[in-house]
Amino acid sequence: MKRMNNRGQQMTLGTIIAIVLGIAVLVFLIFGFSSGWNNLWSKITELGGGSANVDDVARGCEVACAQNSKNAYCDKVRTVNYVDGKEEKGSCKDFEVSGQGPSVDVCSIDCGIRTSTFVPDKSAQKEVDAAQKEVDDAGTSVTEA
Repeated sequence: MKRMNNRGQQMTLGTIIAIVLGIAVLVFLIFGFSSGWNNLWSKITELGGGSANVDDVARGCEVACAQNSKNAYCDKVRTVNYVDGKEEKGSCKDFEVSGQGPSVDVCSIDCGIRTSTFVPDKSAQKEVDAAQKEVDDAGTSVTEA
């Protein structure tokens, strides 16, 4: 006569996966409702460098440096949106070197020789262009005299 194993029923792999996914969705919903959905969305988009604020881009750069991701740190162009509507674009390395934009700590990633992708906000660029034109005009009037 066979002996029956009556210790209990085993859970299938599908059931375990469903439980884990259910817990993950529950944590996501709790975090979203407790901190606000906009705050949650900024946390999700910060690593991609999308429409984010200064602190989010700085954290994204820190993560890229910590993961030693040369492409994400040196080449990926990130957009920094300020409260006053200004925006700057550049890679993490550009922000590190220029000292403008988000405060990015010096990273050990060697980006090699490359051209800067840093683009300051448009109003600041217009001021720089106007100042350069004044200098050029003053230089030509001195040489003509």
